[in-house]
Amino acid sequence: MQDILKEVFAEGSDKQAWLLFAVPFFARPFGSLVFGWIGDKFGRALSLQLAIWGMAVATALQGCLVPSLPGVNWMLAALRLITGLSAGGESAGVNTYMSEFGEEGREHTLAAAIGINNVSGSLAFFLANTVSLAVHQLPHETQLAWGWRIPFLLAAPLGVVSVLLRRSMKETHEFQKILGRALKGAAFIALSFELRYASPKLQVAVLQRQHS
Repeated sequence: MQDILKEVFAEGSDKQAWLLFAVPFFARPFGSLVFGWIGDKFGRALSLQLAIWGMAVATALQGCLVPSLPGVNWMLAALRLITGLSAGGESAGVNTYMSEFGEEGREHTLAAAIGINNVSGSLAFFLANTVSLAVHQLPHETQLAWGWRIPFLLAAPLGVVSVLLRRSMKETHEFQKILGRALKGAAFIALSFELRYASPKLQVAVLQRQHS
């Protein structure tokens, strides 16, 4: 698709086209950090749901861009940045999610799940190249007019299916344990603070110390 998008968005510049294509790959490591923080703070399930939304929406919107608009290259770069960040979060988040479900006695299930995840990535790459090959079979004028939009717009129905499947995703037991310990710690601190400053004896002692 690089050769088509080069003419659509980059005015025939190979350098500009490759830079636009490189944006998601540079963003992926940062996506692992950002969505990893979200997963640690708010839950693995939420992190994965946001990641799939980011990939689906940002990819589909790329197919809706109007090449003649001013600043469209910056819009494309921003959408590709979101795609890369989301893909990085997805890749790291899925492995974390499955590893936390790999409790004692389920090691073989965990290994199989991670293997399936890697195979599904390869399958997605194969399908993307198949769609790209199909687009290249269209007349050149058709490719430049609307054919280039097809791979991006196909992300919309696939994204809807993925979002619906993840609506019932449960939080991992490991994160629930971490959250429970954090809540207990916060409750203990709040109780200590309340006892320290709400106790009448302590209040009198503090007042006497202030006046002394």
